This record gives sequence, structure tokens and C-alpha cells, in this order.
Amino acid sequence: MDKLHLSIMFEPTDNCNYKCWMCPRQGNSDVHNTGIPSANRFMDMQLFEKIMNNLSKMERIELDTIFFHWIGEPFLHPLYLKMISRIALLYSSGQLKFKALETHTNGSILTPELIDEMFDSFDDSFPWILSFSLDAITERSYSKIRTGKKIMKVFEAISNIIKKRTELGFTWPKIITQFIVQDENNSETEKFFRYWKTFFHVRGLEYDVQFQFNHNVPRDTIFFRTLDYGPPDEQKENIELVNDLQKRLFENKKKENVKNSDKSKETCTEKLCVCMWQSCAIRWDGNMNFICDIENSMPLGNLSEAGFEEIFFGKNAQKYRGIQMSGNHDQIDKCRLCGAYLSPNSGLIDESVRSFFTP
Repeated sequence: MDKLHLSIMFEPTDNCNYKCWMCPRQGNSDVHNTGIPSANRFMDMQLFEKIMNNLSKMERIELDTIFFHWIGEPFLHPLYLKMISRIALLYSSGQLKFKALETHTNGSILTPELIDEMFDSFDDSFPWILSFSLDAITERSYSKIRTGKKIMKVFEAISNIIKKRTELGFTWPKIITQFIVQDENNSETEKFFRYWKTFFHVRGLEYDVQFQFNHNVPRDTIFFRTLDYGPPDEQKENIELVNDLQKRLFENKKKENVKNSDKSKETCTEKLCVCMWQSCAIRWDGNMNFICDIENSMPLGNLSEAGFEEIFFGKNAQKYRGIQMSGNHDQIDKCRLCGAYLSPNSGLIDESVRSFFTP
């Protein structure tokens, strides 16, 4: 491997128009603890361009997926589609290389007019994925999880995007309908699956079903997942719910379009987590964090002051990786309290990755 393969979270804003009960924003809308009013927590274009220029010139890192979101609703940024258009231009010119760009959205503000504008921002060579956070199939459950919001508005947006994509003869964007399986919505999982299976089928669209993160998707996807943060005991329960769902849906059935996970069951002290080694988050203000470090307890550096590779391979990041490599995970609060190590979504690194961090 000539370059380190890396996926990044890239946050235009941490603002959101929803109040979902399981979101880390609950109880603290300033989730990164910046002390800055919400009206000012939007990435400015000058910083965005500087970061794009920096990412285009990396020598040791090759980007896999750019998740163009983190904490917050990305479409709330008034220049989000301008940013998308800029990334698409850099991609088509070969200046910025990556496998896919993914936007995770609640979909609530995707009006027909905004959808038309969205399709004007890229051409069909641009591998864009729109992942919709749904987690319910009925208005009652959706309103409970999303605190009074309406699910049919989002369903209409998804339908309009598919219709527009078909009219234009486009391959992209691909659609992911996501369902985080929890006790509160577990009774709706099979109905959710049947609804979206029918939705794609009647439109003549091929689709996949996923139970793990693998978002370099060639087709539209129905995605069931766990809530990958919280205490280990809760994680065990969440994993059992997803495993049980997979058995119910696909046991004794044809599985050719099911993306499963057969990762081993190492304990946290045997694992080097991709959160520190093969991924990173860029906040709206240019600060970089490990993707698990929403609260900024392990600051790595700021892209207005240093380059991405300088920060990613820098002393702050290496300090925490060294602790993890030594097996002393309990010395890092985030690792000690993390339940994601138990999840099949939690990735492992291999020896080829370690070599990039050897002095």
C-alpha cells in the first residue's frame, strides 16, 4: 500500500433543525464546546477553499470516502451546494481524488426547488451518496424519535430525488435509507424493510441491504445499523437487536444482495480502532478531531494553522495512538467508556496501516 487510505468527516456546520433523542447534541447544542453562538457556527468559504487546496496536495494519504457532514444538518449551510459544486469540479478535473462523497441528512428541507438546484451542482461522473436518517416507518414513531417532525415530508423528498435522477438519466446520487435499530423502534424494522424494498422494486431499481458501514455503494441501499456510541452494555443490546433482525429477514432466504459483517470478536485491548488510525473529522471551524471525539477532549490541531497530514501524523494524534497500541485503552476516557469496540461496525487496522505511523 503506497498511501494510507483514509475516510474523513467534513463538517460544514454543527447546527441542526431536529432534536432527536439519541443524538449527542441533546442537552448541548454547542456539542463541540466552542462557546460560539449557533448563528456563527458555519464554515466560511475562505477556510473551505484552504482545506480543499490542502486535501488536493496530500502525499501520504489517499481519500476513500468524504463524509460531508458530522454533527448537524449539512443542508442548513447556506453555501452547502456551492461547496458540493466546488468539490465536484475538483473531482472531475482530477485535482481531488476519492471514491465517494456522502451527505447524511434528515432530508426535511429538501424542497423540489432545492432538489433542482442540487442536480445543477454536479454532473453524473460525481460519486455522490445521499444517506437519509429515518429510523422509523410510521408518523408516530418518527415524531417520537424526531421530536414532533413529519416523516412523509422526507419520503416525498426521497421520491422526488429518485424521479429527478431518472428523468436526467443520472446514476448518482445513490440513496441510503438508514434505520438505527433500538428498543424504541425495533417493532418497525420489518415494515421499514418491506416498504423500501417495494419502493425500489416498483421503480425498477436494484438495491442492497447492509448491516455494516460500507458506503462505497454501487446501488441504492437499505441500511440497518446500531447506535455506535454509549456504554458497552447498551452496545451489546443494540448489536443483539441488529443480529436478530438480520436472521429474521434473511435466514433461509437468498442473500446475494446482503452486505454482512463477519468481523472477529476481539476485545478492545486487542483492537486498534479506525477512529484514530484510518479516519478523522474536520470541524466547521477547521479544528481536527478523531471522529469519536465530538466534545473536543483530544484536540489535534487546526487546518487554518497547519496542513492535514501535518496534523494527522502529528505529535498530538500520535500520543493517543501510542497509548492505544500499548493496550492501555483505559488511559483514554473515550476508549475506556466506548461501546463501539463491541460493534461489527467497529473496524480494525492491519499491519500495513501500522507502517505509516512508524517513525
